[in-house]
Amino acid sequence: LMLTDSAGEEIYLKDFVGKSNLVFVVLRGYSYAVCPYCSAQTQRVINRYDEIKEQDANVVIAYPLNGRGDRDKLDLFIAAANRGTGLTNDELPLTLGVDFELKVVDALGIRADLSKPATYILDKSGKLRFAYVGDSLSDRPSVNAIINQLKQINGE
Repeated sequence: LMLTDSAGEEIYLKDFVGKSNLVFVVLRGYSYAVCPYCSAQTQRVINRYDEIKEQDANVVIAYPLNGRGDRDKLDLFIAAANRGTGLTNDELPLTLGVDFELKVVDALGIRADLSKPATYILDKSGKLRFAYVGDSLSDRPSVNAIINQLKQINGE
C-alpha cells in the first residue's frame, strides 16, 4: 500500500515491516473542511505518541482525498490535528500520508463516502494482529486500546 507525504514522496507500508510494530490508521477524510473526529483522533495519538513508541511501534496515518486538487485540505487537517499538542505543522512525530483517489481505501475495502475510519496493527513480521473498522464517523479505538494491543503483541 502506498501513500504520498506532504513533500510528494511515496510512503510504502512494506518499508515498516521488520523494523517495528506498525499502527496504521486510515482516517475518514472529509469532502468539505476538516473532520473533527479525525483531527481529535490524531491529536490523541500525537499526545500519547511516546507511549506508543515505548511499545516498539511506528504510526502511519492515511488521509484519504478524492484527488490531487483537494491537497489544500491536508494542510487544514494538519493544523487542526496539531491544536493542543504544542507542535507546529512541521513537527508531526508520526508519518502522515495522503491516499489520493482512495486507492488504499479501496484495497482495504473500507470505502464509505470517502472512508470508514479504520485502525490496523501489524507486528514486526508484518502479520495483521488487530483490525478495527468503525461503524460510524466517531467509532474509533481509543489510544488505550491501541497501546493494550501493542502490549499483547510484545508479550506484556
